[in-house]
Amino acid sequence: MKITKRTEDNSSRLPTNQLSPVRSLRSMHDAMDKLFTDNFMQPFSHFGLDSFDSMAGFSPKVDVSENEKEIKVRAEIPGIDSDDVSIEVTDSTLSISGKIEKTNEEKEEDYFRMERSEGSFSRKFVLPSRVDTNSVQASTKNGLITIVLKKQPSEQKRKIEIKK
Repeated sequence: MKITKRTEDNSSRLPTNQLSPVRSLRSMHDAMDKLFTDNFMQPFSHFGLDSFDSMAGFSPKVDVSENEKEIKVRAEIPGIDSDDVSIEVTDSTLSISGKIEKTNEEKEEDYFRMERSEGSFSRKFVLPSRVDTNSVQASTKNGLITIVLKKQPSEQKRKIEIKK
């Protein structure tokens, strides 16, 4: 697994107070992706056409959470070698990409059904806060990649004491 730091042009960045509409659009985009990915081909499975799912390719399921100091991204990549996964990060985006290869299959066997897919995948996320690209850590265990992105000090919440 390799982590690549990328630089990003900040000239087109939205002001911080306008991020809420962007988050709303991102949420709507994710919901539409889920709608078409999970349910769109389901009615055709009765006709044996559910193999179209493999044409859509693999897209890892992802959980993104945050606390005051960091953002955690957990991505499911069952059966994929971590050497086949690439993580790229800027201060405001995270990209996860990789490839899935089928193992050598026995040519003498007659397959009744083949559902495993092969190919490449890619997911890109706009992060809810700016992160320090030099402190990104990634680990994998049991088919789950955990990426920890520390927030930039300017993005971390601080409690301010009121003097009397």
